[in-house]
Amino acid sequence: MAVGEVYRLKLSGNMYGETCLNIFHYKNLNTDLIASQLGVYVRDLQLPFIADCLSNIFTFTDIEIQNLDDSLDFWVGAFSTPGNRSGDPINAFDTYGFTLNPSQIDQRSGGKRFSGVSESDVSLGEPTLVQKGRLQTAAMQMALQIVIAGGVFRPCLESIRCNKGLDGKCNGTFKSPTYPIVNSVTWKWLTTQNSRKTGQGI
Repeated sequence: MAVGEVYRLKLSGNMYGETCLNIFHYKNLNTDLIASQLGVYVRDLQLPFIADCLSNIFTFTDIEIQNLDDSLDFWVGAFSTPGNRSGDPINAFDTYGFTLNPSQIDQRSGGKRFSGVSESDVSLGEPTLVQKGRLQTAAMQMALQIVIAGGVFRPCLESIRCNKGLDGKCNGTFKSPTYPIVNSVTWKWLTTQNSRKTGQGI
């Protein structure tokens, strides 16, 4: 519970009996905040914007948060938050992807996927204009710093790099993780594993 500590947030959901899991990371920037404060904020103030993009066939079920620097700072919250869009998902393989872009240009970006592309939000093979607006709003929310009682959490990425030998190749050992801050998020509609429609974010 100190400045600079990193929190891992596991967000679980369910669609047609299959569990969907996304993992986020946050860094505590300036005060002693705890896992439960972060969990309640994400559940109540950020998650609804993601749910606005998904079919009501998909349901978020729980959040689990662990302070990676303090094993006693842990929180689990179970709930039931369905997607807000009506209509069946158009295809089990169609998802909305969000790319988290780090502040350092030499760091790799991170991706999150959410199932439940509603048939009512697709026209002529792509999301409707209104749906694109919902996706951009969700992307913006993911990029925002979280302010709680004067304290600040910032979204970050877990970056693990391989140590290289004299030949320049990975030698099978890894450096300690670093956690670069996220400064923007973009959305994509992933129609197949190899075909992606890139959208806008912030």
